[in-house]
Amino acid sequence: MATPTIEQIQEILNQAAWQQTEFRRAMDALKARHEETAADLVALKSRQEETAEQMKATDELIKANAVSQKETSETVDKIGQQLGDLGNNVGDASEEFFHRGCERTMEIAGIPVGTLFKNQVATAKVGGKQVSVEFDIVGVNGDSAIAVEVKHKAHPDKVGELVADKVAAMKRLYPDHKIYFALATMASSDGLKEAARDAGIFLLTQGGENIKIVNDQVRAF
Repeated sequence: MATPTIEQIQEILNQAAWQQTEFRRAMDALKARHEETAADLVALKSRQEETAEQMKATDELIKANAVSQKETSETVDKIGQQLGDLGNNVGDASEEFFHRGCERTMEIAGIPVGTLFKNQVATAKVGGKQVSVEFDIVGVNGDSAIAVEVKHKAHPDKVGELVADKVAAMKRLYPDHKIYFALATMASSDGLKEAARDAGIFLLTQGGENIKIVNDQVRAF
């Protein structure tokens, strides 16, 4: 084998040095990519932890909101029950006032009555169906019968429908009597007085401790 020349040895050394340089560059690049990957993994872990915390906070918020909604619903139900009880109490008090007033004088809207009923029930056909209709107060005398509907606060636009339903039932209850109808309310108004006059019914209201007749332009049904 021939002995390499100085030039050949120098060429081999140069090539080895170049390869070593390229290897270092490759290793530096690999190290840089490794560091970037490690940084990305740290950032990803941090984002995952943040997401987990956000999801936990969201879950807690949803649970708290559900509890709040339940408490709100229970409060609304309680208030509704209290208002319903209050409305019933007010209605009962209004009925009691007018019933006692009629019972004390044994007359309704100036018409003497021999018999007085409270919460009397009759059946009538309303809207094509047989229904039970309750009368707050009914007074009977001879060939006349008068029904009283008590409302704490009556609405003029409901008078016509109310009279039609109640009078139909009264005619079934007292077929041989002249039927009169009275609307008794704790608070009257010009509109209500006009509606009562148009319907041909008595309008009664509170006058101190007595019953006051607001409209007496009536007719027998």
